[in-house]
Amino acid sequence: MLIELPRVAVRILLFIFNAMLRLEYFPNNWKVAVVKMIPKPGKDLTKAESYRPISLLPTMSKLFEKLLVTKLSPILAERNCIPDHQFGFRRQHALFIDVSQAFDKVWHEGLILKLKLHLPTNIVKLLENYITSRKFVVKEGEFVSLPEYIASGVPQGSILGPLLYLIYTSDMPVGSNIHTSTFADDTACLSTHKIPQEATRHLQEYIVQFEQWLKLWRIKVNEQKCVHVTFTLRRETCPPIRINNQVVPQHSRVKYLGIHLDQRLTWKFHIEAKLTQMKLKLAQLHWLIGRNSTLSLDCKL
Repeated sequence: MLIELPRVAVRILLFIFNAMLRLEYFPNNWKVAVVKMIPKPGKDLTKAESYRPISLLPTMSKLFEKLLVTKLSPILAERNCIPDHQFGFRRQHALFIDVSQAFDKVWHEGLILKLKLHLPTNIVKLLENYITSRKFVVKEGEFVSLPEYIASGVPQGSILGPLLYLIYTSDMPVGSNIHTSTFADDTACLSTHKIPQEATRHLQEYIVQFEQWLKLWRIKVNEQKCVHVTFTLRRETCPPIRINNQVVPQHSRVKYLGIHLDQRLTWKFHIEAKLTQMKLKLAQLHWLIGRNSTLSLDCKL
């Protein structure tokens, strides 16, 4: 619909967007999220945790956010605000950390403080107005709940949300003997050493720093959803790792960013998982490409 707007309407939109930048103000009507509750397959629908909330934001709001991201990205790149964490898997020792409700629990005051360190004052004021005093309503069929204020977090389903989270976590500690990889709220910490005990010692020393950083910025970790994997061709595994005095569960494989990694890096489980996905997709297309399909390859011009 926006693409089909006449030129005069586009000029009005441009006027509104420029006014928002000039006044450092984000319209209140654009700060209301409509939450739809999607049931999880096979779950007890009488329990709240059996639903996946999907946040729907105004299209005009997301359009402005997309334009603002194009304005912010060069500034962040020029000032090296977003760290470039990379790592490679060989015979190594890794910890995959699960941040609990990462996007929902961002501390607003802490985020605003970090925005002031990296961005111009006018942009900070606009973003402060953007993240505060936000509301949500839950819609189920024709019924809509009363609006409630959102006290923390970055807007779910937004364009700016992931970028704001990256800024908020940009000062995550980096250990001298540890390789850290982050993709949004997915974090992997990698320690490399021929001696398993040394690999664990380096990783545990880093975790102590990491715990202090988490506490300072009010970020919670789900210790039981974290995964500890020893990547090696040997039979022995590295000693246990603790986060917040809780032992991290050890596994022989882990799924990270859609890739299944086993401790010997054979790719066996990843290939099997992808084959299963392809078979399911093929089954879904059977009505179209199977023997009984009414689809014809004959084309008449």
